[in-house]
Amino acid sequence: MPKHLKAIGMGILSKEKIFLKWLVVFFTWVLFRKPNGRILKIRF
Repeated sequence: MPKHLKAIGMGILSKEKIFLKWLVVFFTWVLFRKPNGRILKIRF
């Protein structure tokens, strides 16, 4: 059981890392949306 719980914990951590990466992408998109919004809208 401890190994299984550890695997679940690692999966949650990897999901959090992916979520944090998408947050960084989202905030950079929000920051750079106004100067060149059309390029970023096509890109995302």
